[in-house]
Amino acid sequence: TIAVVRQGRLVWHATPEELLRSAEGRVFRAVVAANELAAIQARVSVSNLARRADGVHVRFVGDSAAIAGAQPIEPNLEDAYLLAQLGADSERRAA
Repeated sequence: TIAVVRQGRLVWHATPEELLRSAEGRVFRAVVAANELAAIQARVSVSNLARRADGVHVRFVGDSAAIAGAQPIEPNLEDAYLLAQLGADSERRAA
């Protein structure tokens, strides 16, 4: 199993498969212009990015495809971990 701990608090404990399932439909990829990157990073939680000839390939997590042209993609454990951490932030704000 995988345990996700944040600031000494257990926020998720599950199998890798369960953690991945929790991220399904919440991971997206888009290609953006380099000059738009800073604004995009302020709007979405980026899990990975790569600069290429056709622009910056941004992989991000969230409840919707918040970037024009974004496509849903299969989550990996890094995405699921980031979402578990963000869920902890949401719980903390709601408390």
